[in-house]
Amino acid sequence: MRGRCGSILACAALAIIAAGGTLSSGKPSESDYREFTITAKDSGFEPSTLTVKKGEKVRLIITATDCEHEFRLQAFDILQALKKGDPEIIEFTASKSGTFEFKSSVYCGKGHGKMRGRLEVL
Repeated sequence: MRGRCGSILACAALAIIAAGGTLSSGKPSESDYREFTITAKDSGFEPSTLTVKKGEKVRLIITATDCEHEFRLQAFDILQALKKGDPEIIEFTASKSGTFEFKSSVYCGKGHGKMRGRLEVL
């Protein structure tokens, strides 16, 4: 069936866009993520506090600068080894509200106790 739009599919796409929606391939775009660049070193994570909204997609780009570390965010089942100088990308959805600790479990020296931070999901 053809009308002004040329096809049913074109009419549906125009209706979605007119209603304020977007057409998507189903894959999240770069702008769909709340992104944080984090440095891990024996004096801690920088920044050490991350704040996001519940339901937000989160992308962490973490680089260990002095030695090997680890990023563990147990509340979201995340455990990632961090090799010195190699940025690691971690993506997840902040699906629950609360304050959640992240840390490194890889001993890195006397500053190891500072290898903690928190994720605040509002």
